[in-house]
Amino acid sequence: MMISQSAAEKQRLTPCLRCFSCLSAFFRLLLIMFIQNPSQHASTIAHTLQNPNAWLIACYCAQWCDTCKEYFESFTELSQRFPQHLFVWVDIEEEPELLDDIDIENFPTLLIQIEGKNHFFGTMLPYISHLERILQNIRPDSPVQPGGPASFSRLIQQA
Repeated sequence: MMISQSAAEKQRLTPCLRCFSCLSAFFRLLLIMFIQNPSQHASTIAHTLQNPNAWLIACYCAQWCDTCKEYFESFTELSQRFPQHLFVWVDIEEEPELLDDIDIENFPTLLIQIEGKNHFFGTMLPYISHLERILQNIRPDSPVQPGGPASFSRLIQQA
């Protein structure tokens, strides 16, 4: 059985190229909630973090760390439950410039930035529920934490 569409129906269902490219860019930003190689996506990260509603949640780990390997899957899954935020996995040995000259000795070390300000920076037990609880309770007007790396957006642009 063949279904035919009228010309008007086809035109209504076919988006114009200008609208399609705008939607395409919009959906690309929505779909990229988790980034594993930040240096390769510097412009996407910088552009996404211009939105004040997009928080940065960065996990600093090392490839050789067994705890990090186990935490990776949970961190990725958590990014799907908070699609409005940007989750970034940073291998400290491959991208040390994203640490801003800070030494990390324990893993996982997590960073939560809102509008380039640190709201959490520190080591956490590798239970994703701990990070999830922080994300549920933190607010943009929560006190800023002294110390920690500079704005991730600035660090990624300098890398």
